[in-house]
Amino acid sequence: MSSGRLTLWIAIALFVGLCLGGCGGDEEAAPAPDATESTEEEAGGRDLLDRYNAGERDFVDAKLDRVDLSGANLSGADLSGAYLYGADLEGADLSQTTLVATTFFRANLDNADLRGANMERALLVGATLSGTKYDDDTIWPDKYEPEAYGAVKSTE
Repeated sequence: MSSGRLTLWIAIALFVGLCLGGCGGDEEAAPAPDATESTEEEAGGRDLLDRYNAGERDFVDAKLDRVDLSGANLSGADLSGAYLYGADLEGADLSQTTLVATTFFRANLDNADLRGANMERALLVGATLSGTKYDDDTIWPDKYEPEAYGAVKSTE
């Protein structure tokens, strides 16, 4: 991919991330969900975990906005092309997971396990990786330097 096309993709990704986070300030904010009600995002996260625990591993192109998957075991799942805007994956086990072309806008991957994960062509815009474990088998997007974002190479 030429540097001009790459720059265009980065600009588009940043624009989309900013707009999804609150572009067009004239709109009214959505009311906060009632504390006793389950939000759609929570239901989506529970549904995915229920399906994973039942043996399903194919979650290609899943739309998982703001889901709480902190501490979840998704080892070996295929989340290729998934869209994880604002998802909380803190401490999640994503080892051996296929994350090809997955979009992580403002996703929390702190302390997650990405050992052996394939993140080729993934977009990590505003994602946090503090304490995230990876190894020699982890495939990152081209020219991505995970240690610059707090990820730690594991020798285990």
